[in-house]
Amino acid sequence: MNYPQCSPKYFITGLILCFIAIPLTHCQRLVTLTEIVKVKNITHTTQGQVRVMIPETIPGKQQVLNIEYNIKPNTVHKVKSYTMAKWDLSRSEITQNIRITTTLLISRFDWLEAQTNPLPINGLLLEPYLRDEPNFRKNNKNIQKKARELKGPTDMETLENIFQFVVDHLEYHVFDWQNRGASKALRQQKGDCTEYSELMISLCRASGIPARIVTGKTLKPSFKRRIGAHNWVEVYIPAYGWVAFDPTHADGRTSTSFERMENKYVYYSNERHVELFSHDAKKNPRLKVTYQLDWVDHSAPVERNAYLYYSQAENQRAKASLDTLIAIRPMDYELRMMRGIVKAREHDFQSALMDLQLAVLYSKNEQEKNRVLYAFVKYFALREDKELALSFLDSAIQLGFDKYEFMSKDTDLQSLWENPEFKNRIIGIPTKD
Repeated sequence: MNYPQCSPKYFITGLILCFIAIPLTHCQRLVTLTEIVKVKNITHTTQGQVRVMIPETIPGKQQVLNIEYNIKPNTVHKVKSYTMAKWDLSRSEITQNIRITTTLLISRFDWLEAQTNPLPINGLLLEPYLRDEPNFRKNNKNIQKKARELKGPTDMETLENIFQFVVDHLEYHVFDWQNRGASKALRQQKGDCTEYSELMISLCRASGIPARIVTGKTLKPSFKRRIGAHNWVEVYIPAYGWVAFDPTHADGRTSTSFERMENKYVYYSNERHVELFSHDAKKNPRLKVTYQLDWVDHSAPVERNAYLYYSQAENQRAKASLDTLIAIRPMDYELRMMRGIVKAREHDFQSALMDLQLAVLYSKNEQEKNRVLYAFVKYFALREDKELALSFLDSAIQLGFDKYEFMSKDTDLQSLWENPEFKNRIIGIPTKD
């Protein structure tokens, strides 16, 4: 596999400059993954390999921009549906840490995105994705029975019924590398991402809907700098292509749903239980091999600027930064809320209201909803609609909002400062009827 290569420092700097200047399309996110393999106790008799799976460019889902190896692999070649890099442990350089640095653009391709930007594949042979096979036992009598129960008037309604059934039916339980399969998941009503995916795929195939598993990694929140192996599902929808669904994360405290997925997925393979990283330490009892993976989101400088410009009311700069961030994280309630206020400051009230309504939709708990209510107070104060501003302020106070001193200095509320009812509220005294 050949990838463009140059000095990582200058390559990343150039990408960041482009990233800041031009908002990315199709919800793209620019990230760098750094994988480090530490190998200890190698001797002249050590045999075997270190194997690391390498992500590939997949149209509409991810684009590999650059891969750097500090020690060149012995081979990098295609194996079934994935690419594997291999290092022979007998090489003297392996006494160093193996470092792989991959820079890529990742994109959402969920049902919502597919309807806007479809990626159909002409002449695709679908029979392999409708088969009964190990772990995807579509012909199992219980799978068949449940598929009939979930049948809807259309394939899309059937697919949504299947997705929601898997989310509601299974309870999350980690089984690691146990070989369990869909029929056992259906019967025992529990599983991890593998079982969630296998059950959805098997029910889809039993309903005549082509489906396959994806093995990859998910980016955790950037402040934790973690990444985890994960399985999710792709369903082939005619005229739209292979569309991603994640029933596992839809069953957790995330914004994932039937239509929407967060932009945090790195694709590696369509094989089940393939190892993203492996080695031959078992053949060499003294050998110690460890694997570490970190990642960087290059939107971080843009995010810092967005908060700075917002707080300083540099509205045009704030909006440019927020536009870029929302293209990457369209379901982030706080970004929508901030952009709504920025637009209201510029008197673009209709567009501002749309952002604030989406902020309500994407907020997930009482604290977040309270912040959005306060954003509506600012919005109506900027519109000089004092009655509605005070009404939303009352709702925020009922949910526990109590930052009264801050409100008296918030310039977005300047039209309310001399209002007697507002003054009563900001010192915590209820307004008399």
